[in-house]
Order: sequence, then structure tokens, then C-alpha cells
Amino acid sequence: MRQNSAITSINAGKPEEAIATLDKLIKQFPTQGNLFYYRARALIVAKKMPEAKADLEKFVSLAAPDARELPDAKKLLEQLKDVK
Repeated sequence: MRQNSAITSINAGKPEEAIATLDKLIKQFPTQGNLFYYRARALIVAKKMPEAKADLEKFVSLAAPDARELPDAKKLLEQLKDVK
């Protein structure tokens, strides 16, 4: 899945590439919460904090209680709590 290529782009320091890939995936799969989580991670690398915060909030609202990424997302949201 292209989600893996987005994660590779994030890890390679290419957040804009990852964001573009995840934008397309989110249009196709708007209820797949983990896509919002990974796009938020890419947005953080790109220093787009308000957008990252919005994606993390969306992820938390869609995520299953046992989602692997949920603890990290909540921690990141706490760190971004003052971002407007």
C-alpha cells in the first residue's frame, strides 16, 4: 500500500512527498484513521503544526481504543495543545 511509501518518505526527511501521498489516500479512504496519524507525523516534520493537530484530533476520533498509534497521538496532541 502507498501508506508504506509515505512512511518511508517521512523517515527520509521528505514530508511533502508523504503529505501528497497521504492526501490521495485520505480522499480514497476517508475513514481510515491511521492515514490521518501518518499525515500528522509528516506535517510535524514539515513544521505545519495547526494542520498536524487537526489530523491527530481526527485520528483520535476514528481510532479503535487499542490502536497501536493511539498513545503516541495523544502524547503529540498534549504537546500541541497550545497550537491554534
